[in-house]
Amino acid sequence: MSLHERFEALDLAAIDVFLTDRQEEHIHLDFKTTNPQLGRDDRKNLAEAISGFSNSEGGLIVWGVEARQNQEGVDCACEKREISPLSLFVSKLNQYTGDATTPIVEGVQHKKIVATNDSGFSVTLVPPSDGGPHMAKLGVDRYMKRSGSQFLKMEHFEVNDMFGRRKRPILLLGWRATITTQIGNGDVHFRVVLGVENSGRGSATAPFLSLRIRPPYQLSQYGLDGSGGHRQGLPRLVSGRETPEVQFGGTADVVIHPGILHEVTAIDGYLRSAQENIDDLIIDYSVTAEDIRMHSDVLRVSGADLVAVIRRPST
Repeated sequence: MSLHERFEALDLAAIDVFLTDRQEEHIHLDFKTTNPQLGRDDRKNLAEAISGFSNSEGGLIVWGVEARQNQEGVDCACEKREISPLSLFVSKLNQYTGDATTPIVEGVQHKKIVATNDSGFSVTLVPPSDGGPHMAKLGVDRYMKRSGSQFLKMEHFEVNDMFGRRKRPILLLGWRATITTQIGNGDVHFRVVLGVENSGRGSATAPFLSLRIRPPYQLSQYGLDGSGGHRQGLPRLVSGRETPEVQFGGTADVVIHPGILHEVTAIDGYLRSAQENIDDLIIDYSVTAEDIRMHSDVLRVSGADLVAVIRRPST
């Protein structure tokens, strides 16, 4: 699950799970208590968190949960401290976000998690940035980074290195569904095309994709061309051992530019006219490219979403 998906999924139930499980703070998660007026110390916390997360790998700030050290000395969620009035607090977050760092971090989001009336919690999403380094302002005036469960001052050499950092690609498994054959009785053959999607701001070269497609779906024997063809969008790699994963890889001549879905392979399916739902499509995958850390995740497309796309009227 991506950082943005975790942000969208956080709700009251998730807050309760944090407390029940004594969720530890980590490189992508921080808990804060706060004054709804966002006082001076709270503004510094905001600036340090936005600077630290954006200069690292991004993260979430959960406001309204107190963290204390457990027996192992690790900070973990231990008590609710609901914020009231919540609307005022989120308004203050939005007010100070633009002044929290220089340069401004693009893509910071805040949302309310209402418990009762205008009381509850808030979550801040801070994406990783390739436009940094970002200095924490609002009285901090330091470059911060996230290390474990702490925000730490960056050393001079770290700041210097970041000024020369290139724009980064962000690679995920993307998909699109299309009808391949419309049968007279309303049944359809469909295809789900899978590919490497670059949602970052830099180009990716020499991409690699590993897939494990969970039953009942399986890789099409015809590749991207459909009946009569076997073309794949990246060469299929041969493994020397039996493995459920199917792997594809390209040379440095293959470049995936920002905003592009580079189609790799496909899955074929069949939908009867009377069917209102089909099995969820679940794929475990790993993706990387030259000079990019391997990213592993699970793509889950609900059967209802697949049906909705397949039956969507053409325009």
